[in-house]
Amino acid sequence: MSFYSSFSYSYLYTMDSHQKQRRKKAKSSTNSTAPIRRSSRVAARQGWRIPPEILLLIMKELRGSKVSLKTAALVCRAWRGPAQVYLFSQMRIQESQDCSHIFKIIQKSPHIASHVNRLVVQEFDAQLMFGSMKERTSISRVSYLQSGDATKIVSILGSSVRELGLSVNPLDKSNLEFLKQMKRVHTLRVDQCNDMRVDILAELIQDMRGLTSLHLFGGQIKPDAEEYEKDRLESLADTTTTLSTVSSAELTVDTPPSRLTRLTLDRVEHQFGLLKFHLDSGHFDLGALKDLDLTWMEAEDQFEIITLDCSERWEPT
Repeated sequence: MSFYSSFSYSYLYTMDSHQKQRRKKAKSSTNSTAPIRRSSRVAARQGWRIPPEILLLIMKELRGSKVSLKTAALVCRAWRGPAQVYLFSQMRIQESQDCSHIFKIIQKSPHIASHVNRLVVQEFDAQLMFGSMKERTSISRVSYLQSGDATKIVSILGSSVRELGLSVNPLDKSNLEFLKQMKRVHTLRVDQCNDMRVDILAELIQDMRGLTSLHLFGGQIKPDAEEYEKDRLESLADTTTTLSTVSSAELTVDTPPSRLTRLTLDRVEHQFGLLKFHLDSGHFDLGALKDLDLTWMEAEDQFEIITLDCSERWEPT
């Protein structure tokens, strides 16, 4: 064998050995990473092995950000349920389209209804709110809360909602039937209640037997001097019933009073009928009251009623 033939054979043998070693290393490297990839997929399917109660605590910290909750719900199946608990804990409706949207969500995923603990209802009728008394009494209207989809969602959510927030003006018979279905409410907040009739409020809460927290806010509308004087004279009159506007047929005599632990009255001091209503032991038991929050109107808003209160004392003789 010549020198050149021997050199060529040695070179080829060496190259072949190097190639075999590289293939062997590549194969061993692939085999070593495969368990990691498999364990990652398993961990993702199992929610990274985080206990459900810990996942709920994590989602609770994210409840202020719907974007974060939506992202968490898409991580894996184990994360979806805890994220949805807080993602759908509160719902808000302002128009009929909102009712339709919520109904489609619940129809597709019925379990979501059980997560809805707080419902905020808004309705605003500018003509009835700012119109004259004659216009307000002559206009007959239809509330979006009387729509078919609204009726469907209230029949589903009525058993799960525990906190009800209302910013509805006017609050009247057209929307009352929808709201009365929320019979398991523990906390009720009513905004813009300047024009709210006491008999409407009484009818609203009479079936909320678990009501313990009531918050009423008067809003920014200045009190009407004529209505104030009328209420003031009625409150001073010697009447045998506290709430003369509510018929006995509307309120059940055997219904026990609501036992409130929290009460907020914000800028409603000019509504004598409403204040007397809260002091009526037939409607409210204030013996267990722990938190009473009273807020007075601004001085400029009290101008009309201060004039009326002081007129008799400062009238010249």
